[in-house]
Amino acid sequence: MSQHTSCDMCKKYITVFSFVDTHKSHSKVSSMFPPSPPDNKLIADVINGYCDDITPESIKEDGCAVCACYTHSVI
Repeated sequence: MSQHTSCDMCKKYITVFSFVDTHKSHSKVSSMFPPSPPDNKLIADVINGYCDDITPESIKEDGCAVCACYTHSVI
């Protein structure tokens, strides 16, 4: 946050927070519950994809102090 204090998005948008009741009952139940266990290929694909996505270059971000808009930072 130290380098990015505001941006063009700050002048165009506002953020409004509202209460959302998460304790409402869910009437729709999937007929495929519980799902079948994943096979080994799917497990390997998920793990490899996760490892590719969490490199320091891909997750380092700075947020705008005004609008909280994220921008990628240089490491």
